[in-house]
This record gives sequence, C-alpha cells and structure tokens, in this order.
Amino acid sequence: MMPRQIRWVLVIVSRHELTRALLRSLAPALTTKLLPAPGLIWNDIIELDHLDERAIQYFVKNMARNRYFFVGNFPLELILKLYKTFGNPVTVVSLNLPRELRGKELGLKELMRYAKLFTIWDIKAAQTWP
Repeated sequence: MMPRQIRWVLVIVSRHELTRALLRSLAPALTTKLLPAPGLIWNDIIELDHLDERAIQYFVKNMARNRYFFVGNFPLELILKLYKTFGNPVTVVSLNLPRELRGKELGLKELMRYAKLFTIWDIKAAQTWP
C-alpha cells in the first residue's frame, strides 16, 4: 500500500477582500518561506472571511492528509490556538496605519505600503489571564 501523499494547504483569512487578494498574490513567495523543502507547492488555497470553531474542527478532521498553514488577520488568542492545534507557523498581517487612514477602506496602494507579514515560528509559552 502506497503511503498517503501529504497535501500542503494555505488558508487565507481576512474579512477584507483586498487583503485576501494581496495574500493570494503572495502565495508563491509563501511556499519558500513556509513549506519544509524546496520544490513543494500549495496543493490548495482556501480563502475564508473569518475562522470560527466549526472551520477549525473541519481542518482538524482533515489533518491526517493535509498540512494547513494559516495567513491573515488573527487575534492573539486565535494565533495561539492555531499554533497549538496544527503545530505549523502562523503568518499574521499587521497594519501600522497613520491616524488619518484608520477606519477607512484602503486601496491596494495603501495596503501594500502599510501591510507587514509576521510569521510566528514558535511559541515557547503563553498564559492567558484573568
């Protein structure tokens, strides 16, 4: 019996269509940053406007054949959960916007100027309180 082929899946999460489009365009670059060996490519790219417990459980059920890498806008608690659950790096989109652009819809030009991607490779310890 042949061993099951691992599928590499990029999961893009953002409620902003423009952010999803930007991340989709960066998918080829993310292969070299995230996947464990040269020459691997994404077998699938999934785009979501949010990530809830139901979606996470779907991914957990399919972990035997898929390796999921998450990129998008995530609160810290969700970053911790994704890392602990899947054991893969989590890439976060951070926007350090000037005051005059906060709360406004950004164009691609502004998004590309202010968006920074941070990949969290390892979490040694984290504690939530109270």
